[in-house]
Amino acid sequence: MREIKPSPRNLEQVAYLKEKLANAQGIYLTDFTGLTVTEITELRKRLRQAKVEYLVIKNTLSRVALKEQGFEGLLPGLEGPNAIAIGYDVPTLPAKIISAFAKEYNKLTIRSCVFDGEVYFGAEAERTKDFPSKQQIRSEVMGTMMAPLSGILGVFSRVMGDFLALLDAYIQKRQEEEKPE
Repeated sequence: MREIKPSPRNLEQVAYLKEKLANAQGIYLTDFTGLTVTEITELRKRLRQAKVEYLVIKNTLSRVALKEQGFEGLLPGLEGPNAIAIGYDVPTLPAKIISAFAKEYNKLTIRSCVFDGEVYFGAEAERTKDFPSKQQIRSEVMGTMMAPLSGILGVFSRVMGDFLALLDAYIQKRQEEEKPE
């Protein structure tokens, strides 16, 4: 039986996708059925502006790359026409852009996604657009932590102000008592 060897082009595409997946914070599989070339170009432009890549690669090659990079959870979503949106900075950013685009054109859907080790399918994957970014969460946590501290700081500031006013009054009284008449 003759051994089948993958073509160099296919090996290059798998290596390229594996490299992109290695740096991904959020990976989204989309069904782009019905989009025209002009619409896909517009979508790619919007995603590119947000530093999100949108790749159309054969499902067989995507399966190999996803499996080798440890994203087996996405494999059930690789049916029919697929494109992969890869976000590098904010894991939910691709979902926000794709969902906004889908509202405009009614032809694009998120089939599945993965970020922070969690895999989401269908409606759950669509809802990731509403998830706050890590930066938003950090800001909220810091605000929550700082509120009591700023309250305590305000109390200490008032107490210190009152103490200094009392000390100043005491010094003035002592200076008046020491004045010769």
